[in-house]
Amino acid sequence: MAPRITPRLLSPTSSQVAARTADMKQYMSLDPEMLLKLLQKRPMLQHPIPEHVLILDIRPTTAFARAHLRDSTNVCAPTTLLRRSEFTIERLEEQILDDGPEKERFQQWRTYTDAPSQTSWIVALDTDSTKPTSIGRSSAGGGGPSLLGLLRKFDVAGYKGTLCWVRGGFHAVTALAGSAEFIEHDTTESSSYIPHTMRHRGLTLDAFRRATTVDAGLGGTDRLQAANPFFDNIRQNMELSCGITDIVPLDLDLDEAQLERMPRFVRDLAKMESSVRARHLAELFFSIEKTEQRRLQNIMQRHSQESSSVHSKVPRAPAHVSQSALFPLLPGAHELSEDAFPLSITAALERGHDHRYRNFWPFEHSRVKFEKPTKDADYINASYVNPLRAWGDHHVYIATQAPMPSTFYAFWRVVWEHKSPAIIMVARERESGRLQCDDYWSLTSIGPFKMRIISERAMSQAELDSRDDQADSISLHQAPVLLRRTIELLHSQHPHEPAHIVRQYQFLAWPDHSVPDKPDSLLGLMRLVHTETASNRDAPTIVHCSAGIGRTGTHILVDAVSTFLHRVRHLVEKEATSPQVKYWHSPDDLIFEALMVMREQRMSTVETVRQYVFAYKAVIASLLPPSVP
Repeated sequence: MAPRITPRLLSPTSSQVAARTADMKQYMSLDPEMLLKLLQKRPMLQHPIPEHVLILDIRPTTAFARAHLRDSTNVCAPTTLLRRSEFTIERLEEQILDDGPEKERFQQWRTYTDAPSQTSWIVALDTDSTKPTSIGRSSAGGGGPSLLGLLRKFDVAGYKGTLCWVRGGFHAVTALAGSAEFIEHDTTESSSYIPHTMRHRGLTLDAFRRATTVDAGLGGTDRLQAANPFFDNIRQNMELSCGITDIVPLDLDLDEAQLERMPRFVRDLAKMESSVRARHLAELFFSIEKTEQRRLQNIMQRHSQESSSVHSKVPRAPAHVSQSALFPLLPGAHELSEDAFPLSITAALERGHDHRYRNFWPFEHSRVKFEKPTKDADYINASYVNPLRAWGDHHVYIATQAPMPSTFYAFWRVVWEHKSPAIIMVARERESGRLQCDDYWSLTSIGPFKMRIISERAMSQAELDSRDDQADSISLHQAPVLLRRTIELLHSQHPHEPAHIVRQYQFLAWPDHSVPDKPDSLLGLMRLVHTETASNRDAPTIVHCSAGIGRTGTHILVDAVSTFLHRVRHLVEKEATSPQVKYWHSPDDLIFEALMVMREQRMSTVETVRQYVFAYKAVIASLLPPSVP
């Protein structure tokens, strides 16, 4: 086996370090013992006896309902909103908290805005964060940046008391002797929805036997209905409540010759003023998000109706799939019956323990199924994605979450059954101290499969740009942006079948929830993959990051659209009569249309507006020399 290669990690920028340091100094970290002193109204440090203590618990509603600190307030909001400065404390009060005693208790902080006060404290805690850089787990929420983002909102609003967060979170508090008298367990009706069987990473089908916060058809609300755990996990319900908050510019400094090499929809974008163009793209992405929000609400309502024991005359919630997105497509894929529900997620809900994250589920019509399901491999969180089938491009991708030890066998079985030539891993193994992907490529065997790494090579940006294999001529002092591994896969139950050779490309230059600084390295990766898999383009390419949605979706979108447009431009230049030529001259935005299709095949692909705008940047760059083949 080739020796393992350890990539050189890049240090955070000085501005990032300075920002973290400023936050650490500004907001005090409390040991759990100090928090108990506050709750006992005892003087602490140089502070007098506290007269006002507001405890903000940012754990999920379900966890808060099971147990929480006495008189604490649950601020269960998406981490993106807690970190976002535009989501002010006023918006939080209006949109997160219901009218009543809890909201009145929360608003008492405003009493301490006129002059500095040593008797008022605002304390934030999550599940288990121990430092400002802690990244909250998807199933538990929170994290250092979320805690500091929440405290910063009070700071900006003029609060003059003490802002602090609890080191170790709720777990550390409950571990203390003497903490029991300060812990409350919710015995109200509002907490009765939590079945014991839900205490794992997935949701049970019981979630669909409960009411939802919003009826997809009527838009009504009900306090008791707010407890539906599926609805609570539709991230758009909170994130879209503020309207368009993120506007990301797209610089298009193209000369006339370059514009002539662009399709019409790009030329139309180039005619817009910079601010108008940025707003236009933000509105497009917002409409994509709103469409998915309605789709997921309808899915929840449909499942709720199907699970109800009471016969209802209400028509089933609409949850159809457009012909542009509907699977099956691959030979041998399972046909759907007329009364089937193609957007069903019940199979995913029943297999929650096989999910790396709890709120991203594959749709029934596009989820990857095995030829002959076995006990060890009958489900995988993976989806067929074909953004441009309706436009005549039939290359299929398999978008999947990063494999876990419990899904290693299923993952390698997908590779074997589809004879996929390439696995594109758009993530590091660990990022910001958090595990993003388990090492599945170093295995030597699992089940009937035997694997062997034939070669492993680190590649710099210069090597990707060189378009040849002159590794020795490139400076070895550059940080690698790609690890390329060639893996041999054998099946012991098929000894006469030749080994399958698959290349794994681990892209290192794409941080989670963000985008690369420039598209050059990503386009270089795409050129390399196209060159090395040209003889087997009919087999699906497997793409994963951690959740298999954000970076995965962005990579697929850029690869599919740029490859298609490059081919269509070639037809235009040859003055060919292909029907695809019309797409070059169409005002329809192909990137927008492709992502709308992708969202029907795998939810939340391309997760942020920053990733969406980056897709435009990368596609446009791909159409300029040197371009994606």
